[in-house]
Amino acid sequence: MRLRVHLTLLVIATLVPMVFLSAVSLNKLQEAHREAALASLHETARAASLVIDRELTGVQSALRVLAASDALDRADYQRFHEKARQAIQPSQGWIILFGEDGRQLINTRIPYGTPLPGRRVNLERFPQIQSEEGFHVSDLTWGEHARRHVVMVEMPVTIDGQRLVLSQAILPAYFNRTFAERNIPDSWVVAVFDKSGNTLARSHRPDEYVGKKALAATLDAIRTGYTGVMRHKIRGEVEVYDVFVHSPLSQWTVALGAPVKEIDGAISQAVIISGAGLLSAILAASLVAFVVGRRISRAVQGAVRNAVILGKGGSLQGDASSGVAEIDVLQATLLESGRLLDQEKAHRQAAEAERNALLESEQQARRQAEQQNRAKDQFLAMLGHELRNPLAAMTSAVEVLGMEGNPERAARARAILRRQGEHLNHIVDDLLDVSRVLSGKVLLDKQPLDLAATAAGCLATLRSTGRTDRHAVTLSALRPVWINADATRIEQIINNLLDNAVKYTPAGGAVRIAVHAEETEAVLSVEDTGIGVPPELQAAIFDVFVQGERSLDRAQGGLGIGLALVRELARLHEGTVECRSAGARAGSMFILRLPLSLAPAACGSESPSAEPEPRSVLLIDDHADAREMTFAMLASQGHRVQAAAGAEEGMMLALADKPDVALVDIGLPGMDGYALARAMRTKSALAGVTLVALTGYGSDEDRLRSQQAGFDLHIVKPLTRQKFEQVSALLDRQASAR
Repeated sequence: MRLRVHLTLLVIATLVPMVFLSAVSLNKLQEAHREAALASLHETARAASLVIDRELTGVQSALRVLAASDALDRADYQRFHEKARQAIQPSQGWIILFGEDGRQLINTRIPYGTPLPGRRVNLERFPQIQSEEGFHVSDLTWGEHARRHVVMVEMPVTIDGQRLVLSQAILPAYFNRTFAERNIPDSWVVAVFDKSGNTLARSHRPDEYVGKKALAATLDAIRTGYTGVMRHKIRGEVEVYDVFVHSPLSQWTVALGAPVKEIDGAISQAVIISGAGLLSAILAASLVAFVVGRRISRAVQGAVRNAVILGKGGSLQGDASSGVAEIDVLQATLLESGRLLDQEKAHRQAAEAERNALLESEQQARRQAEQQNRAKDQFLAMLGHELRNPLAAMTSAVEVLGMEGNPERAARARAILRRQGEHLNHIVDDLLDVSRVLSGKVLLDKQPLDLAATAAGCLATLRSTGRTDRHAVTLSALRPVWINADATRIEQIINNLLDNAVKYTPAGGAVRIAVHAEETEAVLSVEDTGIGVPPELQAAIFDVFVQGERSLDRAQGGLGIGLALVRELARLHEGTVECRSAGARAGSMFILRLPLSLAPAACGSESPSAEPEPRSVLLIDDHADAREMTFAMLASQGHRVQAAAGAEEGMMLALADKPDVALVDIGLPGMDGYALARAMRTKSALAGVTLVALTGYGSDEDRLRSQQAGFDLHIVKPLTRQKFEQVSALLDRQASAR
């Protein structure tokens, strides 16, 4: 083949991979644009749902205020009628007060004194609304007297022993203004559906659609609680993306539809522009390659012609003196051709090396993704195993407690419940701690701390649980070793190292703890004669979710996050931790190094604490089981306990009894614990009450928020005897300060 053909094939071979990679890149770009557009749709739908929930919450607040009015307490219905009319705008709807038999007592849509309509519609639901606490949000209902669709937000109230129902009828048009607030494009359609699939509100032509059933696909999404994006045709013509968001407050569904043509059209336009630019670049490169190849071909052909003439012994054109010059030109041409060929080869090798590097990078990324996916699956399997085992034991223990006639078996069942409950609490604490530590949200409370004494205390606690009964555990700590550290976090490090050593050491094995000082470092080592750490695992032993054994029996248990916490907490204290092991079945040693600190100045010993005295305790918690068990625990300690399920009941009991301490759950319905604390701090009669936040949230931000709300102490559930001793100690300090 001629040289020109070879050059053409070379250009084609270079362009084919470029075109393929370009097509893949354009496809990825199209998918990214589509995902961003659908995310925008979902955010708009969620924002509309939040606005509707905000409106319903405002209606509930208004009803709560009206329910507490003096006119209603005195059954002064005329005065209450005036207040109710002033409380809401006509565009919001109207207020209705129903009697015990379902007849209307007050209707702000009708002037007071005018005969009212008869009994309410859907009377069969009325007794249930009367008996339930809290609010009830109805589906779309046809008001016979008003001759229009309405939504009813209702709450029961008790007046002079009668169970009345205070309601607000809301017009669907009131919800339509939420769409105007969101600046939704005209081509998009937003609709709100009740639990039965009836249309409550719509951004376009609401008069035509309000009260009608949703389409079949939308009804299926509402019934199944589907949340996400669905692509389908509406009215058999327009294909749309539908985003569904469900409100936990009203159980309504917000659906946002946008034409597929509009979403994909913008994406296609962006892809076409990018593709056009890429194609232009490829064509330009091809043209340049063609011109350069043609020039090289002509130069080589000229050199060949000269070489053939010289090889045939032909005479050169020109004078005699020019004969040497022609040879020099031929040599220069041949050398230049060789240089160009070497340069082209180098370019091809560079392109090949770059392609191989890209391929290796892609394969490495795929292996990493597969490894992360396996780690996720293994973690979920471990978490399910770790949760099911204690739950199974606790379920069986509860069954045993329900049987009669065997006190010894019941005592063992209670011990199992306590032990497995502590195990579950430990799992939850580890999960929360590793999240906070890895995200850098842990604040340390550093104080002078004796590392040797802390290690001894942790070992004593472990021994008290019975976990060391089948092991020979020794502690070598000849003298105090002082560090500047957070005592709670150091105890967490030591407990995790001890727990790891006992867990992976068979019965009859030995665990040795040593604490000493080395120059400027405090050193704590935990050595065991257990199963050891294989060499291939030692490099990753401190990573999250890494464990030495993953057999089906899972005899050791755990989630594989204890050592990860140890490493991160050591780093926060400017320390290190390392693992040493000769391999499988050869035992292991974990060495913790922390900066040494000066010993604190000597101070007088504290006097022994007196036996805690009985307290007057007010417990406010909406969780019935937790409230009952906490009540029983405090009462068994001799405390005088009163309990309330909500903020309003708790405030009334506090004003009536003025307890020593109020244990307040944060997640209360209606008025939450923060709002209740601020309200109680405004009451001069409750100035001496100690407020304690009792909650499942335990981050530093949660504690700061509790302090800002007026709480004296923040305790993370569950409340134990030891944690209540902190409350007693706080009461003693407050009493001494007075």
